[in-house]
Amino acid sequence: MKIALLGDIHANLPALEATLTDIEREGCDHILDTGDLVGYGPFPNEVIDLLRRHHIRSTLGNYDRRVFRFGEKPGKDRKLLAKDPLKYATIKWTRESLSPKNLDYLHALPSSQQPIFGGMRLLVVHGTIDSIKEGLRSDTPEARLEELSHQITGDIVVCGHSHDPFIRRVDSTWFVNTGSVGRSSDGDYRAAYILAEIANRKFRGEIRRVEYDLERLLIGLRHAGLPEEFAAMFQKGVHLSAVTGESLEFQECHGQA
Repeated sequence: MKIALLGDIHANLPALEATLTDIEREGCDHILDTGDLVGYGPFPNEVIDLLRRHHIRSTLGNYDRRVFRFGEKPGKDRKLLAKDPLKYATIKWTRESLSPKNLDYLHALPSSQQPIFGGMRLLVVHGTIDSIKEGLRSDTPEARLEELSHQITGDIVVCGHSHDPFIRRVDSTWFVNTGSVGRSSDGDYRAAYILAEIANRKFRGEIRRVEYDLERLLIGLRHAGLPEEFAAMFQKGVHLSAVTGESLEFQECHGQA
């Protein structure tokens, strides 16, 4: 049984489309998503519509939650504006751009999923069982993974949030981070996801990277009027903090990060 594990799409439709094409080529039986469907990218409705058409089982991410909660506590929103105006900008723009049905879809996403495939139980979360904002990384201390493994009944923990794809085993528990489909931060702009095979209580996973139409994404950002820092972030495949403060402008690109 082949299962595609993906997450952190961040409203990047070209990256999601290219990833789904690769997944279809591999003949996957199921697709699971760790959340953060929206935020930063210019195609929030199109991404959600595509996920729904493919019947992809998504989990709630911290940006998904922040978007549907926007406006509930104006004081909290003002604090975010003062602390992180770029994050505020994408949350506000996304909230105002989402259709009512897609906003309701985000609101209804589960905080976790526990499917069983090939005799193995998966726990799918955005961060960890403890916090939606805790990002497990390839260098997370083994002691922390051991601690988490003792809190669950699953065989495989599937997570996102850190945008750092990895596959690690601690004791009898597999920890799999899907990386980011739409907003890579390791210097490689390409989409990342995990291609997993599960059968007879055995697991094997592969980190895959997928080229996508970056120029189309940049054009979408420009048309949406989103900050130029976002374009630099996507182009370079880095965290937003790595490009803030630079002198930026939208640039043409031809397959290069």
